[in-house]
Amino acid sequence: MYNLNQYEHLPNAGRLRRLAALLYDMLLVIALWLLATVPFMLIWGNTDRVWWLRLLFQTYLLAIAFGFLGWFWVNGGQTLGMRAWRLALVAETPPLNWRKAATRFLAALLSWACFGLGFLWIAFDREHRAWHDHLSGTRLVLTAKPRRGSPGAPQHDQRETEKDERRQARPDRWGDTVQQTEKTEAPVQDVKRESEHDPDK
Repeated sequence: MYNLNQYEHLPNAGRLRRLAALLYDMLLVIALWLLATVPFMLIWGNTDRVWWLRLLFQTYLLAIAFGFLGWFWVNGGQTLGMRAWRLALVAETPPLNWRKAATRFLAALLSWACFGLGFLWIAFDREHRAWHDHLSGTRLVLTAKPRRGSPGAPQHDQRETEKDERRQARPDRWGDTVQQTEKTEAPVQDVKRESEHDPDK
């Protein structure tokens, strides 16, 4: 779980990173909506028949989006898009619970409803925070790059670390072999030198 005190030394999320993470998560949510539409249509049929069925369908889609995003916010503070762009959601007054996640989600809907002005506010805000960041008491911060071999590092980095350790171990073994060879050859070379300098031999 990320908290503000742990990352207070890190800069706020940049505008381009926020935009990239937002687009990433939007594509995932749209994919979920497409999958969730199938069982709804099989049960209720065409939603254009009556107004309340259309409203139920819209509420159903919003609930799916909130469940998807909110779960990542509360459990770790990173959606898949945030993780890809090294962003983390933190609460100004921890913990980041479901109540704050719901406030942030509803405020984000307000940001969209005002012709996206809540999101455009990031370009003018000194801390690069949107309306829903201010209203929910949260912010996005840029996380540090994971170190090699650390639990948060990618798997390929851990494999590279193991390879480096094996490479470093090989010269030692070879060095021992070379030293042993030199020790065995040294007496032979000494005998040759003595025979060259001794005129009687």
